[in-house]
Amino acid sequence: MRNATFLFLLLGGCDAGSGIYREAPPESRSGVGLTVNWSQHSLPLAKGRGGMDLDLEQDVLSLFMVVDGRPGAEYLIDELQGPDGDLVRRAASDEEAASGLGVAAGPFFSPNRSVGDRGGATLLAPNDPLLRLTSGAWRMGLVSNLEADHFVTLRVAKVRGTAPPLRVVTPLTVHLTGADAMTVTGAAEHERLQRALALLRDAYQTVGIGFSPLRLVAAPEEFQELDSVDLGSEKSLRLLRRAHGTAGIHLFIIDRFSPDDDSVGSVGGVSAAIPGDPQNGGRFAAIAVATSFSQSAPPDDLLGVIIAHEIGHFLGLFHPQEAAGFEDQLSDTDPEDRRNLMSFRSRPTNRLLSPFQGFVGRAHPTMTEPL
Repeated sequence: MRNATFLFLLLGGCDAGSGIYREAPPESRSGVGLTVNWSQHSLPLAKGRGGMDLDLEQDVLSLFMVVDGRPGAEYLIDELQGPDGDLVRRAASDEEAASGLGVAAGPFFSPNRSVGDRGGATLLAPNDPLLRLTSGAWRMGLVSNLEADHFVTLRVAKVRGTAPPLRVVTPLTVHLTGADAMTVTGAAEHERLQRALALLRDAYQTVGIGFSPLRLVAAPEEFQELDSVDLGSEKSLRLLRRAHGTAGIHLFIIDRFSPDDDSVGSVGGVSAAIPGDPQNGGRFAAIAVATSFSQSAPPDDLLGVIIAHEIGHFLGLFHPQEAAGFEDQLSDTDPEDRRNLMSFRSRPTNRLLSPFQGFVGRAHPTMTEPL
Protein backbone atom coordinates (compact mmCIF):
# COMPACT_ATOMS: atom_id res chain seq x y z
CA MET A 1 0.00 0.00 0.00
CA ARG A 2 0.99 3.58 -0.51
CA ASN A 3 0.50 6.15 2.23
CA ALA A 4 0.85 9.91 2.04
CA THR A 5 3.90 10.34 4.24
CA PHE A 6 6.22 11.18 1.36
CA LEU A 7 8.93 13.27 2.98
CA PHE A 8 10.41 10.75 5.36
CA LEU A 9 9.00 7.43 4.15
CA LEU A 10 11.40 4.69 5.21
CA LEU A 11 10.61 2.12 7.83
CA GLY A 12 13.02 0.90 10.48
CA GLY A 13 13.38 -0.28 14.05
CA CYS A 14 13.64 1.67 17.29
CA ASP A 15 16.44 1.88 19.80
CA ALA A 16 16.51 0.61 23.35
CA GLY A 17 15.71 2.77 26.33
CA SER A 18 15.54 2.59 30.11
CA GLY A 19 12.95 4.52 32.10
CA ILE A 20 10.86 5.35 29.04
CA TYR A 21 9.86 1.70 28.59
CA ARG A 22 7.44 -0.52 30.48
CA GLU A 23 7.97 -4.26 30.72
CA ALA A 24 4.37 -4.85 29.65
CA PRO A 25 1.49 -2.69 28.39
CA PRO A 26 -0.83 -1.25 31.05
CA GLU A 27 -4.06 -3.15 31.60
CA SER A 28 -6.92 -1.96 29.42
CA ARG A 29 -10.30 -1.55 31.08
CA SER A 30 -13.91 -0.68 30.37
CA GLY A 31 -15.63 2.44 31.72
CA VAL A 32 -12.49 4.57 32.02
CA GLY A 33 -14.30 7.89 31.55
CA LEU A 34 -12.47 8.72 28.33
CA THR A 35 -12.30 12.43 27.44
CA VAL A 36 -10.34 14.46 24.88
CA ASN A 37 -9.17 18.01 25.62
CA TRP A 38 -7.95 20.13 22.67
CA SER A 39 -5.87 23.29 22.81
CA GLN A 40 -4.54 25.51 20.02
CA HIS A 41 -1.32 27.49 19.97
CA SER A 42 0.50 29.90 17.66
CA LEU A 43 4.05 28.59 17.51
CA PRO A 44 6.91 30.79 16.22
CA LEU A 45 9.72 29.23 14.20
CA ALA A 46 13.05 31.04 14.06
CA LYS A 47 15.18 29.99 11.10
CA GLY A 48 13.09 26.85 10.71
CA ARG A 49 13.06 25.68 14.31
CA GLY A 50 10.68 26.08 17.23
CA GLY A 51 9.25 24.31 20.25
CA MET A 52 6.88 24.46 23.18
CA ASP A 53 6.68 23.27 26.77
CA LEU A 54 3.76 21.03 27.74
CA ASP A 55 2.47 19.84 31.09
CA LEU A 56 0.84 16.40 31.19
CA GLU A 57 -1.54 15.56 34.00
CA GLN A 58 -1.47 12.16 35.66
CA ASP A 59 -4.55 10.89 33.82
CA VAL A 60 -3.28 11.68 30.29
CA LEU A 61 -3.28 8.39 28.38
CA SER A 62 -2.08 9.66 25.01
CA LEU A 63 -0.97 12.88 23.37
CA PHE A 64 -1.77 13.94 19.83
CA MET A 65 -0.24 16.90 17.99
CA VAL A 66 -1.07 18.48 14.64
CA VAL A 67 1.09 21.17 13.05
CA ASP A 68 -0.57 23.32 10.37
CA GLY A 69 2.18 25.18 8.51
CA ARG A 70 2.95 26.74 5.15
CA PRO A 71 1.63 24.65 2.23
CA GLY A 72 4.94 24.38 0.37
CA ALA A 73 7.16 23.76 3.39
CA GLU A 74 8.12 20.51 5.10
CA TYR A 75 7.77 19.95 8.84
CA LEU A 76 8.82 17.31 11.35
CA ILE A 77 8.25 16.96 15.09
CA ASP A 78 11.83 16.07 15.99
CA GLU A 79 11.72 16.22 19.78
CA LEU A 80 9.39 14.93 22.47
CA GLN A 81 11.11 14.87 25.82
CA GLY A 82 9.53 13.95 29.14
CA PRO A 83 10.57 13.29 32.72
CA ASP A 84 11.91 9.81 31.84
CA GLY A 85 13.80 10.79 28.69
CA ASP A 86 13.28 11.23 24.96
CA LEU A 87 10.41 9.52 23.19
CA VAL A 88 11.36 11.43 20.02
CA ARG A 89 14.98 12.52 19.64
CA ARG A 90 16.85 14.64 17.13
CA ALA A 91 20.16 12.81 17.40
CA ALA A 92 20.80 9.79 15.16
CA SER A 93 23.37 7.05 15.55
CA ASP A 94 25.96 6.55 12.82
CA GLU A 95 23.96 3.57 11.54
CA GLU A 96 20.72 5.56 11.50
CA ALA A 97 22.40 8.49 9.76
CA ALA A 98 23.58 6.11 7.04
CA SER A 99 19.92 5.50 6.13
CA GLY A 100 19.98 8.73 4.12
CA LEU A 101 17.10 10.33 6.04
CA GLY A 102 19.13 13.36 7.04
CA VAL A 103 17.54 15.37 9.87
CA ALA A 104 14.64 12.87 9.89
CA ALA A 105 16.78 9.88 10.89
CA GLY A 106 16.74 10.49 14.64
CA PRO A 107 12.97 11.09 14.87
CA PHE A 108 12.22 8.17 12.59
CA PHE A 109 14.28 5.66 14.54
CA SER A 110 13.14 7.06 17.88
CA PRO A 111 11.19 4.86 20.31
CA ASN A 112 8.08 6.88 19.42
CA ARG A 113 8.43 7.06 15.64
CA SER A 114 7.89 10.51 14.15
CA VAL A 115 7.55 11.25 10.44
CA GLY A 116 7.13 14.56 8.67
CA ASP A 117 5.10 15.85 5.79
CA ARG A 118 4.45 18.82 3.56
CA GLY A 119 2.32 21.56 4.98
CA GLY A 120 2.61 20.34 8.54
CA ALA A 121 3.10 17.23 10.66
CA THR A 122 1.27 14.96 13.08
CA LEU A 123 2.31 12.78 16.00
CA LEU A 124 0.63 10.29 18.34
CA ALA A 125 2.40 9.43 21.60
CA PRO A 126 2.78 6.79 22.70
CA ASN A 127 2.59 4.85 19.42
CA ASP A 128 4.02 1.81 21.19
CA PRO A 129 2.19 0.55 24.32
CA LEU A 130 5.50 -0.21 26.04
CA LEU A 131 6.36 3.52 26.17
CA ARG A 132 5.56 5.56 29.28
CA LEU A 133 3.73 8.87 29.03
CA THR A 134 4.79 10.05 32.49
CA SER A 135 3.01 13.01 34.01
CA GLY A 136 4.97 16.24 34.42
CA ALA A 137 6.89 18.70 32.25
CA TRP A 138 7.42 17.84 28.58
CA ARG A 139 9.09 19.58 25.65
CA MET A 140 8.20 19.25 21.96
CA GLY A 141 10.41 20.49 19.15
CA LEU A 142 9.65 21.21 15.52
CA VAL A 143 11.90 21.65 12.49
CA SER A 144 11.09 22.90 8.98
CA ASN A 145 13.03 23.26 5.75
CA LEU A 146 11.56 26.76 5.52
CA GLU A 147 14.30 28.66 7.32
CA ALA A 148 12.52 32.01 7.23
CA ASP A 149 10.99 33.15 10.52
CA HIS A 150 7.29 32.30 10.51
CA PHE A 151 4.41 31.02 12.64
CA VAL A 152 2.58 27.71 12.52
CA THR A 153 -0.55 26.54 14.30
CA LEU A 154 -0.08 23.72 16.79
CA ARG A 155 -3.16 21.80 17.95
CA VAL A 156 -2.72 19.48 20.92
CA ALA A 157 -5.14 16.81 22.14
CA LYS A 158 -4.84 15.11 25.51
CA VAL A 159 -6.74 11.82 25.74
CA ARG A 160 -7.58 11.35 29.40
CA GLY A 161 -9.00 8.54 31.51
CA THR A 162 -8.36 6.24 34.46
CA ALA A 163 -6.83 3.49 32.28
CA PRO A 164 -6.38 2.67 28.59
CA PRO A 165 -9.78 1.78 27.11
CA LEU A 166 -10.60 -1.84 26.34
CA ARG A 167 -13.22 -1.03 23.68
CA VAL A 168 -13.75 2.12 21.67
CA VAL A 169 -15.77 3.39 18.74
CA THR A 170 -15.25 6.13 16.18
CA PRO A 171 -17.71 7.75 13.80
CA LEU A 172 -17.04 6.82 10.18
CA THR A 173 -18.30 8.89 7.25
CA VAL A 174 -18.01 7.27 3.81
CA HIS A 175 -18.10 9.71 0.91
CA LEU A 176 -19.30 8.02 -2.30
CA THR A 177 -18.30 9.61 -5.62
CA GLY A 178 -20.21 7.07 -7.70
CA ALA A 179 -17.09 4.99 -8.39
CA ASP A 180 -17.99 1.39 -9.27
CA ALA A 181 -21.67 2.46 -9.16
CA MET A 182 -21.53 3.01 -5.39
CA THR A 183 -24.19 5.55 -4.48
CA VAL A 184 -25.99 6.49 -1.30
CA THR A 185 -29.35 5.33 -2.62
CA GLY A 186 -28.01 1.97 -3.80
CA ALA A 187 -25.50 1.35 -1.02
CA ALA A 188 -27.55 -1.24 0.86
CA GLU A 189 -27.75 -3.47 -2.24
CA HIS A 190 -24.18 -2.93 -3.44
CA GLU A 191 -22.50 -6.25 -2.67
CA ARG A 192 -18.93 -5.01 -3.02
CA LEU A 193 -19.41 -2.03 -0.72
CA GLN A 194 -21.24 -4.07 1.92
CA ARG A 195 -18.59 -6.80 1.73
CA ALA A 196 -15.84 -4.19 2.24
CA LEU A 197 -17.57 -2.61 5.23
CA ALA A 198 -18.13 -6.03 6.79
CA LEU A 199 -14.43 -6.87 6.45
CA LEU A 200 -13.55 -3.54 8.07
CA ARG A 201 -15.82 -4.21 11.04
CA ASP A 202 -14.59 -7.80 11.45
CA ALA A 203 -10.90 -6.87 11.32
CA TYR A 204 -11.11 -4.17 13.97
CA GLN A 205 -13.61 -5.76 16.36
CA THR A 206 -10.90 -8.29 17.28
CA VAL A 207 -8.88 -5.43 18.87
CA GLY A 208 -11.81 -3.60 20.45
CA ILE A 209 -12.40 -0.93 17.80
CA GLY A 210 -15.83 -0.29 16.30
CA PHE A 211 -17.22 2.17 13.76
CA SER A 212 -20.37 3.94 14.87
CA PRO A 213 -22.28 5.79 13.67
CA LEU A 214 -21.64 4.92 10.03
CA ARG A 215 -22.77 7.62 7.60
CA LEU A 216 -22.92 7.43 3.81
CA VAL A 217 -22.87 10.75 1.96
CA ALA A 218 -22.64 11.68 -1.71
CA ALA A 219 -19.62 13.42 -3.23
CA PRO A 220 -19.46 14.96 -6.74
CA GLU A 221 -18.45 12.68 -9.62
CA GLU A 222 -15.59 15.04 -10.50
CA PHE A 223 -13.68 13.50 -7.59
CA GLN A 224 -13.80 9.96 -8.95
CA GLU A 225 -10.28 10.58 -10.26
CA LEU A 226 -7.73 12.47 -8.17
CA ASP A 227 -4.82 14.10 -9.95
CA SER A 228 -2.24 12.89 -7.45
CA VAL A 229 -1.68 10.39 -4.66
CA ASP A 230 -0.61 13.42 -2.61
CA LEU A 231 -3.74 14.55 -0.80
CA GLY A 232 -2.14 17.98 -0.58
CA SER A 233 -2.92 18.71 -4.22
CA GLU A 234 -5.42 21.48 -4.97
CA LYS A 235 -8.15 19.11 -6.12
CA SER A 236 -7.63 16.77 -3.17
CA LEU A 237 -7.80 19.64 -0.69
CA ARG A 238 -11.13 20.68 -2.20
CA LEU A 239 -12.33 17.13 -1.63
CA LEU A 240 -11.07 17.05 1.97
CA ARG A 241 -12.88 20.28 2.77
CA ARG A 242 -16.15 18.47 2.09
CA ALA A 243 -15.56 16.61 5.36
CA HIS A 244 -15.68 19.76 7.45
CA GLY A 245 -18.09 19.78 10.38
CA THR A 246 -18.53 16.05 11.06
CA ALA A 247 -16.46 14.25 13.69
CA GLY A 248 -14.58 11.00 13.19
CA ILE A 249 -12.84 9.32 10.28
CA HIS A 250 -13.67 10.39 6.73
CA LEU A 251 -13.24 7.89 3.91
CA PHE A 252 -13.53 8.94 0.25
CA ILE A 253 -14.15 6.11 -2.22
CA ILE A 254 -12.89 7.13 -5.66
CA ASP A 255 -12.18 5.29 -8.90
CA ARG A 256 -8.46 5.95 -9.32
CA PHE A 257 -5.43 8.12 -8.68
CA SER A 258 -3.87 9.69 -11.75
CA PRO A 259 -1.35 9.62 -13.32
CA ASP A 260 -1.27 5.87 -12.76
CA ASP A 261 1.97 5.14 -14.57
CA ASP A 262 5.33 3.48 -13.99
CA SER A 263 6.65 6.39 -11.95
CA VAL A 264 3.84 6.05 -9.42
CA GLY A 265 2.55 2.50 -9.73
CA SER A 266 -0.96 1.31 -9.03
CA VAL A 267 -2.16 2.87 -5.81
CA GLY A 268 -5.00 1.37 -3.82
CA GLY A 269 -5.36 3.95 -1.10
CA VAL A 270 -3.80 6.79 0.80
CA SER A 271 -4.04 8.15 4.33
CA ALA A 272 -3.33 11.86 4.41
CA ALA A 273 -0.91 11.33 7.31
CA ILE A 274 0.35 8.77 9.81
CA PRO A 275 -1.48 9.42 12.09
CA GLY A 276 -4.42 11.29 10.56
CA ASP A 277 -6.01 14.41 11.99
CA PRO A 278 -9.35 13.73 13.76
CA GLN A 279 -10.41 17.38 13.41
CA ASN A 280 -11.83 17.10 9.93
CA GLY A 281 -11.63 19.27 6.85
CA GLY A 282 -7.88 19.91 6.90
CA ARG A 283 -4.77 18.72 5.12
CA PHE A 284 -4.33 15.52 7.16
CA ALA A 285 -7.93 14.66 7.92
CA ALA A 286 -9.07 11.92 5.56
CA ILE A 287 -8.45 8.72 3.62
CA ALA A 288 -9.02 8.05 -0.08
CA VAL A 289 -9.37 4.54 -1.53
CA ALA A 290 -9.59 3.57 -5.22
CA THR A 291 -12.04 0.93 -6.43
CA SER A 292 -10.06 0.24 -9.64
CA PHE A 293 -7.05 -1.10 -7.73
CA SER A 294 -8.32 -4.69 -7.81
CA GLN A 295 -10.94 -6.95 -9.30
CA SER A 296 -14.43 -6.34 -7.94
CA ALA A 297 -15.38 -9.93 -7.11
CA PRO A 298 -14.01 -12.44 -4.58
CA PRO A 299 -11.46 -13.86 -4.08
CA ASP A 300 -9.48 -11.06 -5.78
CA ASP A 301 -11.40 -8.06 -4.43
CA LEU A 302 -9.11 -5.99 -2.18
CA LEU A 303 -11.38 -3.03 -1.48
CA GLY A 304 -12.17 -3.98 2.11
CA VAL A 305 -8.53 -4.80 2.88
CA ILE A 306 -7.38 -1.45 1.48
CA ILE A 307 -10.00 0.51 3.43
CA ALA A 308 -9.06 -1.24 6.66
CA HIS A 309 -5.33 -0.85 5.95
CA GLU A 310 -5.53 2.89 5.31
CA ILE A 311 -7.64 3.39 8.42
CA GLY A 312 -4.79 1.65 10.26
CA HIS A 313 -2.37 4.28 8.94
CA PHE A 314 -4.81 7.01 9.96
CA LEU A 315 -4.84 5.58 13.49
CA GLY A 316 -1.03 5.69 13.64
CA LEU A 317 0.06 2.24 12.43
CA PHE A 318 3.02 1.56 10.15
CA HIS A 319 3.79 -1.47 7.99
CA PRO A 320 5.27 -4.34 10.05
CA GLN A 321 7.89 -4.63 7.32
CA GLU A 322 8.63 -2.59 4.23
CA ALA A 323 9.69 -4.03 0.88
CA ALA A 324 13.23 -2.89 1.76
CA GLY A 325 13.15 -5.01 4.94
CA PHE A 326 12.81 -2.27 7.56
CA GLU A 327 10.47 -3.19 10.42
CA ASP A 328 8.02 -1.23 12.54
CA GLN A 329 8.58 -0.38 16.21
CA LEU A 330 6.04 -2.82 17.70
CA SER A 331 7.55 -5.92 19.28
CA ASP A 332 4.47 -8.14 18.79
CA THR A 333 4.16 -7.74 15.00
CA ASP A 334 5.78 -10.51 12.99
CA PRO A 335 7.36 -9.14 9.79
CA GLU A 336 7.11 -12.59 8.24
CA ASP A 337 3.37 -12.93 8.88
CA ARG A 338 1.74 -11.80 5.66
CA ARG A 339 -1.72 -12.08 7.22
CA ASN A 340 -1.25 -8.80 9.06
CA LEU A 341 -3.68 -6.12 7.90
CA MET A 342 -0.85 -3.56 7.76
CA SER A 343 1.39 -5.64 5.49
CA PHE A 344 2.70 -3.45 2.68
CA ARG A 345 1.62 -6.00 0.08
CA SER A 346 -2.14 -6.25 -0.44
CA ARG A 347 -3.67 -9.72 -0.16
CA PRO A 348 -7.27 -10.82 0.44
CA THR A 349 -6.04 -12.69 3.54
CA ASN A 350 -4.66 -9.53 5.25
CA ARG A 351 -7.02 -9.42 8.24
CA LEU A 352 -4.86 -9.77 11.37
CA LEU A 353 -4.13 -6.98 13.86
CA SER A 354 -1.83 -7.61 16.83
CA PRO A 355 -2.71 -6.62 20.40
CA PHE A 356 -0.12 -3.81 20.30
CA GLN A 357 -1.57 -2.51 17.03
CA GLY A 358 -4.99 -2.48 18.65
CA PHE A 359 -3.63 -0.59 21.65
CA VAL A 360 -2.19 2.12 19.38
CA GLY A 361 -5.44 2.45 17.42
CA ARG A 362 -7.49 2.81 20.60
CA ALA A 363 -5.20 5.67 21.72
CA HIS A 364 -6.15 7.89 18.77
CA PRO A 365 -8.25 10.93 19.83
CA THR A 366 -11.02 10.14 17.35
CA MET A 367 -12.04 7.28 19.65
CA THR A 368 -14.77 7.37 22.30
CA GLU A 369 -16.07 4.72 24.65
CA PRO A 370 -19.14 2.86 23.37
CA LEU A 371 -22.44 3.55 25.09
